[in-house]
Amino acid sequence: MTGRYRDEREPDRPAPLPFRPGSVSNGEFLPGPPSARDREAARLIVARADAAARRTGIDRRRFLQSASGMAVTLGVLNLAGCSGDDTAGPTTATPSSGSPSTTGGRQPTTSPPAGTYEVPDPEDAAACETALGGTELIFDVHTHHVMPDRPWRQNAPRIAEMILGLVPAGCATDDRYDCLDRAAYLHDMFLASDTTVALLSDVPNSGPDDAPMPFDDALGTQSLAAALTTGGASRVLVHNVIAPNFGPLGARLDDMAVRAGTGNVAAFKVYTAWGPNGQGYALDDPALGIPVIEQARSLGVKVMCGHKGLPLLEFDRRFNGPRDLVALARAYPDMDFVVYHGAFEIQTREGAYDPAAAETGIDSLVKALDDHGIGPQPERLGRAGHHVARDDERPRPGRSRRR
Repeated sequence: MTGRYRDEREPDRPAPLPFRPGSVSNGEFLPGPPSARDREAARLIVARADAAARRTGIDRRRFLQSASGMAVTLGVLNLAGCSGDDTAGPTTATPSSGSPSTTGGRQPTTSPPAGTYEVPDPEDAAACETALGGTELIFDVHTHHVMPDRPWRQNAPRIAEMILGLVPAGCATDDRYDCLDRAAYLHDMFLASDTTVALLSDVPNSGPDDAPMPFDDALGTQSLAAALTTGGASRVLVHNVIAPNFGPLGARLDDMAVRAGTGNVAAFKVYTAWGPNGQGYALDDPALGIPVIEQARSLGVKVMCGHKGLPLLEFDRRFNGPRDLVALARAYPDMDFVVYHGAFEIQTREGAYDPAAAETGIDSLVKALDDHGIGPQPERLGRAGHHVARDDERPRPGRSRRR
């Protein structure tokens, strides 16, 4: 990894924050710019980490990489959460100790915070490690990387353009896609984070010729991760992305059998809003979708994932809603259907749930659940993509948990 990320390796530059305030990408959309409050929160995290690092006698970059750095970050987010105005920055009032207050001293606000983090004094390294270290199982159910030398860059230029926009700003390689390759993925997932198990997915594609992450290469990543560990279950699970609306359906069903025959398909995944000439399909379509479900079921792969929401490129938004997956969950109770992103769309302003206006966004998932008589079952329908809908007025009944 040496030389790939210039700003992470130079000691006179700030280390990356434990996590950045504001919207970030999951690898399938370009996030919007940070708000004024996000920028002020990031500035305050760095400033407080710098002060605490000086007092504790370590450099700021190392401090931010520790549990103490996470404590500073969460303390600042407590302040940001007390601001009722999304365009305003968090209050910069600082306790006399120089550490973020975690239990009191909040400034007046026009709206209550959704919740707060309780963290120890960031300068007490042992207490921070005890409170924030943990040994929990962390399962990242939606991850991506690319194989830069495969033909997708020539055969899928629109996908290549989208992915290029997701390359980290600090990438210092001649080929910027190298910062999203297998080595970068394994480093970021298992060395630079506490992730226990990751599910490796892919973006819309019709097969190996236009797939940034062909199935066989995903198995290569899985094998390499296994070779770098000792014993235990696999650290990388693998999706098989299928596109039954491209080419003969029989050939697609045969491909599913071949992939499942490896014994390494954790789940099949579909992008129902993506297709030739911008034409999507419904996964519960008797002619196209149901044969896919029946094939997966007969092969013993009983988890079917669908990208819903977050419209990509030339998506056919008529088929981007969760109705078909919810209907299938009712029709096939022995299978699990995962609604990736929970149908969330950046373009849809979420508010109090109104079934009469629930055509898109997370509310469309709630409505589909209500229409089919399915209650809150996160283990059946997955968890929506993690995003703070800041203009939510109240929790919605029946919503599955978010990732």
